[in-house]
Amino acid sequence: MTKDNEGRKKEAKHATIARSIRDRTIAFFDGRPAREEPIGNEEINDLLIALNTCTSLEEFLCSV
Repeated sequence: MTKDNEGRKKEAKHATIARSIRDRTIAFFDGRPAREEPIGNEEINDLLIALNTCTSLEEFLCSV
């Protein structure tokens, strides 16, 4: 691989990262529909209930 080719690959990678940051997207998830909100209130309530009823971190992780 030539030095010039390596430079182009780095520039392309940096451009992809910059675009992802600007557009607030993750390249891996291209094609997926955008969420209305990151997580709904019902899911937050379910997590809070699980967090408050579990006796250990392992139990909590297994329950969600």
